[in-house]
Amino acid sequence: MAGSQRFTSTLVAKLCLVALVALAVLAVVLGARMAQIVTELSYAQTSNMVLSQADSSKVFRATSEVPDLVSLKGMTESEALAACGRGPSLMEEEAADESGVRTCTYALTHDKVKAEDGEVRLVLSFDDEGKVVMAGFRAPFSCLGFGSLSMSEAVEEYRVLQTMLEDGGVTVNDDDLVLPEDPQSYSTYESDRVTVISQLCTFRGQCVGGGDVSWQGTLSYDYDKANETRNLAYTKRWAEIRLYF
Repeated sequence: MAGSQRFTSTLVAKLCLVALVALAVLAVVLGARMAQIVTELSYAQTSNMVLSQADSSKVFRATSEVPDLVSLKGMTESEALAACGRGPSLMEEEAADESGVRTCTYALTHDKVKAEDGEVRLVLSFDDEGKVVMAGFRAPFSCLGFGSLSMSEAVEEYRVLQTMLEDGGVTVNDDDLVLPEDPQSYSTYESDRVTVISQLCTFRGQCVGGGDVSWQGTLSYDYDKANETRNLAYTKRWAEIRLYF
């Protein structure tokens, strides 16, 4: 009887030991799995945060810059193109108007651009003596170092045109660059009167301390591909400035 009790006690003790070992192993496995889950969650959160930051990027390194447009005043075509450099290639030449002024558009082929954005352009007008009387520059936002800006952000917060004009050699009055309160005044809509196809807004003024030099700045947005893909990242954004001497 006593022997049977000792056997039973020994068996129970062994079973308890086995159970404790199993629990310890289980705890180790569960602990490792929990650590893995926490790491995965942390990585996912970090990845989402980085993606969110990338999606909301507004400015980045520019791949093109506005030439010194003021210095081109009075130059001949060959002189102006040599001064600008950057591989100018004639894209379009308009016939002279009634006053004898002709306008030419050149692609600056050395500037890095995305194929879908088109070329960076230099625009020059020449009088009947062949001297520069207007110098302009046009580029996609991506080349200028600007990202997915709304029209109001481009004008009011990031001062895209003001920055371009300053880089072009002139100072302007911010009061001349005020976006109209009603977006319909610079927007084109689909037949549903809700979907925006494009936006175009032009500003004009006299240069501060620039004598008789006047300026014009234009922002143009094309939403065709953005509407097609339902992704505003595909909006084509362009900015253009012109100085009239």
